[in-house]
Amino acid sequence: MLLALHLLLPKSLGPEFIFEPRFLLPVMNTLFICFASFAVAYLAGRTYQEGGMLRLLFLGCGALAFGLASSISGWLARPGMENSMITIFNCGAFLGGSLHLAGGYDLCDQCR
Repeated sequence: MLLALHLLLPKSLGPEFIFEPRFLLPVMNTLFICFASFAVAYLAGRTYQEGGMLRLLFLGCGALAFGLASSISGWLARPGMENSMITIFNCGAFLGGSLHLAGGYDLCDQCR
């Protein structure tokens, strides 16, 4: 079905056929990803201060990195800057995932 649509649709479908409101992506990224990540980072930071568990610091920093990158990439959404926006989002996701992996590795290391 996708192949048929690809062959039947005109090749000239460009940015003028995108009907997404300009501020939809930045507002949704900020509301749902950034604020949730900040809340997780805040709770992880408070728990780290009370208990001193390094794994929670890594998990909070990972959430903060992903939340900031998603918010920044959403607000950089301009026509012609799609690659920069996706690169920033993916780099933040990679950094956040790496920090979560470090926190999980620290958890596995302390269980043994």
